[in-house]
Amino acid sequence: MKGKLFRKCKKTSQGKDLYYQETALTAFMRMAQRKKPAAIIVTGDITFNGERVSAEKFAEIFKPLKHTQVLVLPGNHDIFDGWSREFRGKKQFYAGEISPMFWRSIFAKSYRQAFNTDDSSLAYSVQLNPQYFLILADSNIYGTEETTAAPHTRGMIGKSQLKWIEKQLQYAEKINFVRFYLCIIICMLIILL
Repeated sequence: MKGKLFRKCKKTSQGKDLYYQETALTAFMRMAQRKKPAAIIVTGDITFNGERVSAEKFAEIFKPLKHTQVLVLPGNHDIFDGWSREFRGKKQFYAGEISPMFWRSIFAKSYRQAFNTDDSSLAYSVQLNPQYFLILADSNIYGTEETTAAPHTRGMIGKSQLKWIEKQLQYAEKINFVRFYLCIIICMLIILL
């Protein structure tokens, strides 16, 4: 991993955290083990240009959490990203991309906690506890198959997902949830209850 192309990529915004990401995420996970938040919500761009191994490693790092729900959504660089590469010596090679189905498989624990899932996207809702109902919306635009093209960097919520969100809001209103949250932003946050 110390070839010329890797070093060049490491200097870009996509590569800036390659050496310290695992250390930082492990420290964050250990803090969560101590503090036991109800949930950690991760809203995307967790992979190195959609590299499948990155997502699998991320899921592995957070696997030890027993008392905290880890709720993960993809970012615009996570699904069918044509820039997915691995580096060996002076050469770069295509690395396996992540399909929506494979994303659900890697983060199966997140989707098993779902109250409901949207069939048209990777969005899902979670009844975190009797007080909190979360709607995790997927605003990414991604292709339908692996590619070598640049990833889509814009987003929108399609009509089908909007209808699904409306149903989730109706449910939240019906059972009188005092607090519900719609997560669309790209950030990592912890809900401490």
